[in-house]
Amino acid sequence: MTAGVMLPRDLAAAEIVPFARWAEELGFGEVWIVEDLGFHGGIEQAATVLAVTSRIRVGIGILPAGARNVAFAAMELATLARLRPGRLLAGIGHGVPGWMRQVGAWPASPLTLFAEYARTLTGLLRGERVRVDGRYVRLDGAGLETVPAAREDLRRGRDRPPEGR
Repeated sequence: MTAGVMLPRDLAAAEIVPFARWAEELGFGEVWIVEDLGFHGGIEQAATVLAVTSRIRVGIGILPAGARNVAFAAMELATLARLRPGRLLAGIGHGVPGWMRQVGAWPASPLTLFAEYARTLTGLLRGERVRVDGRYVRLDGAGLETVPAAREDLRRGRDRPPEGR
């Protein structure tokens, strides 16, 4: 069993690094990042915590689907996952209705948005070129040039990265 700790959403930005290091020193297996409207961005917090720690897994809980284009979210998540392999956990959801309404991103059908987004994000992170013309998600052959997992090297017939990496 892995014990985790949540980085408080209202923690001052200057305290994020000391908190992350403290969590790792205490032996926590995970630090969970909160992305709540008006506080700190989840992706930037995750990137910072990943950069200043060496072992602890970092979870983002959650990235609201209506607030981010799925292709750009995939690009950001893939970058973090490639830079710190095996340490990123990313949660997605439809977001808090009140907050999403405040920013004009609450859909008429949150479950439809979530289903389209989750399916598309998964495909992009697997390295697929994605075409989708959904109610909320639309991509025309978009894809990532670098996928986040070791699968990229396995697809090329290698069981390890090229020399020098």
